[in-house]
Amino acid sequence: MKNTSRMKSHLMLGAGSALIISLAATAANAQNVTIDTAVTTTIDGTLVSDQTATGNVTSSSTEAQVRTNEGNGSVTASTLNVDSNRVGASASGNVDTLIFSDTGSANTGTGVAAAARQVTKGTLDITATLVPTEIKATSSNTFVELRTGSASQSNLSLKNNTDAATASGNTLAQSLTLDSANLSFGNGNAVGTATSTLGLTGRVVTASLQNNNDTLVSAKVESSDAQLTVSGATDSSLALTGNTQSASATGSSAANGIALTGVNLGTGVASNSVQNNAATNVTASAEGISALSTMGTLGNSSQALSSNRLQSQATGATSANTLSLTGTDATLPSAAIAPAATVKFAPTNAAPSVVTAAYATQNAQTLSDGSDVTATTQGNGGSRAYQNFTQGAASNSSIATDSN
Repeated sequence: MKNTSRMKSHLMLGAGSALIISLAATAANAQNVTIDTAVTTTIDGTLVSDQTATGNVTSSSTEAQVRTNEGNGSVTASTLNVDSNRVGASASGNVDTLIFSDTGSANTGTGVAAAARQVTKGTLDITATLVPTEIKATSSNTFVELRTGSASQSNLSLKNNTDAATASGNTLAQSLTLDSANLSFGNGNAVGTATSTLGLTGRVVTASLQNNNDTLVSAKVESSDAQLTVSGATDSSLALTGNTQSASATGSSAANGIALTGVNLGTGVASNSVQNNAATNVTASAEGISALSTMGTLGNSSQALSSNRLQSQATGATSANTLSLTGTDATLPSAAIAPAATVKFAPTNAAPSVVTAAYATQNAQTLSDGSDVTATTQGNGGSRAYQNFTQGAASNSSIATDSN
C-alpha cells in the first residue's frame, strides 16, 4: 500500500488586533515616541530597543542520524520506541523582548512606552555592488530509523520526532502591564502615524518598526527520512506517528501587548506596528518521507502510519497587537479634543496611515515589488511523501494510513 501526499502553505502578510475594555477615568501630559533612523522618546517610563543586522546568519544540520537495532535482529515480547528526538537548524537576524510591569501602586501618573526598531539590510561590497543579507537555516539528510528482523508479540513505534528548519529576519515581543487603583495618566487621544517614520503620541503606548531591505530569509529541510522497517510481524503493533518534517521562514514577526487594571483608568492608549519588506525574498521548502514497511508477512498485527507532517510555511510579515483594560470608570475625550477614532491605511509618505483614538491598535504592512514569499513541499526526490507498505500477505491484521 502506498500513500503519496504533498502540502504547502505561504502567508504573505498577516495581522491580528484585539481590544478588550472594562471602563476608566483621569489627566496628564501628552508624550511622544518617534522611530526613524533611531528610536527617540519623551515619555517618562521607557523601554527602547534598536537593532540592525547587516551580516549573514546561517545555521545548518547535516546527516544527523538516530538509529535503533541496525543489526536486523528479531524481537520477541519486547517494546522498542524511537520517541521525541529533535534535529534541526534555526537562524534569526534580530530578536528582542521588552517587558514593563508596575503592579501594586496606589497611583500611577506617568506615561509609559515600549519602542523598538529592527532592520535587516544588504550592504555594498568593495565594487559598490549591493549584496543582500542572508538569513538561512538548513537541515539536510536527517535519518531517523527503527529497523528490526521479525517481530513477535512486540510493540514497535517511531513517534513524535522532529526535523525542523526555522529562519526569521525580525522577531519582537513587547508588553506593558500597569496595575494600580488610579492610573491617572490623562484622558486625551493617542495619535499614531505609520509612514517610513513611525510616530506615536499618547500616554501608554507600544511602537514597533520592522524593515527588511535587500534581505534573503530562507528555511530548508531536504532529504529527511523517518522510517520503521521490520522483516515480518506476528501478534505485534507497528506505529509510525506524530513525526514532523517542517520548514518555516518569516520576514518579520511582532507581538505588542498592553494590560491596564485599576478603578480609574486614563485614555490615550495605543499599540502600533509597522512592517515593510523591500527587495526581500522569504522562502521555505521541505522535502521528506515517512515510511512504515513490513518486508514479509503481517499476522494478527496492526500497522499504522498516522498524524505525520511534512510541511513548509513562508510568511512575509505577521503582527498581533492587544489592548486589555479593566476598570470601573472611563471618561473618553470630548469631540472638542479630537474625533473618537480615525483610521486610515496607506503607509506611504504621501498618504500616511493615521489612527486617532482614546484606545487604538494599528497595523501597517507593505510588501513591495521585488519581494517574493514562496513555500514548497514535496516527497524525497519529488516522489512519495508517505508510504505504508506490506510486501507479504496480511491476515487478521489492520493497516491504516490516516491524518497525515
